[in-house]
Amino acid sequence: MAVEDLKYFKQFDIKFSTLAIGIHEFHLDIKKKFFAKHKNEEIIDANIQVLLELNKKENLCIFNFTIDGQLTLQCDICLDDLAYPIHTEETLILKLSEETTGEYEDENILFVNTNEHIYNIEQVLYEIIYAQIPMRKSHEDVEQECNKNMIKQLELYTSKQTQAIDDRWEVLKNLKI
Repeated sequence: MAVEDLKYFKQFDIKFSTLAIGIHEFHLDIKKKFFAKHKNEEIIDANIQVLLELNKKENLCIFNFTIDGQLTLQCDICLDDLAYPIHTEETLILKLSEETTGEYEDENILFVNTNEHIYNIEQVLYEIIYAQIPMRKSHEDVEQECNKNMIKQLELYTSKQTQAIDDRWEVLKNLKI
């Protein structure tokens, strides 16, 4: 990993132990290299800004994420790039505790050993952003137009497919079940 990449990913290390009790703001930028590191081929490019408001208390830290920006995905219909807007807000609570093992019911509460001084939020951000991607991605979902040439080709291909139905299957339509 290049030095500039190390510097880029350092922004996700939150040194909560050195912060005074109270509210602190962090501004983070998420670009293409963020998703390349996570080996995500679904996301072609990204331009996302994250506002992290960290409220440090005596034995816990409350992370409030406001995520705004745009992902470049591939349209499932025409295969062109799709500019997909993203906006979400999430909260994560980091509790400082001697006991950090076991199962907990709330996935937004994490337990960290009191000896820890830094918490890396990279994986948390990846999961929040990735959860925003719909199963079906198309231009019409974000009020954009698909590639007209590709749509014409698809229509031509599907019309040929429907005309080429094997006659032997026509007999099955007469069966009464």
